Amino acid sequence: MAVVTLVSGGAFGTVLGLVSGYAGGWVDEVIMRITDIKFCLPLILIALALKVVLGGSLGLLAFLIIHRGYLFRAFQAECIA
Repeated sequence: MAVVTLVSGGAFGTVLGLVSGYAGGWVDEVIMRITDIKFCLPLILIALALKVVLGGSLGLLAFLIIHRGYLFRAFQAECIA
């Protein structure tokens, strides 16, 4: 399960970063604002909410995939540069 989470989270962050970096404009702004909102919320609050809504290990998997935002910023910066 850990490998699936790491691979899917990495792929999710990579794809979002590449799309944001290459598209630019309003697409970049929307993705960046969503990422900024995610970073300003306490992680434990997001984890608990997803666990309650999705239940069990699916909630944890969703949290870990969504939490990979630093990959998004790294790939976005590389595309822009």
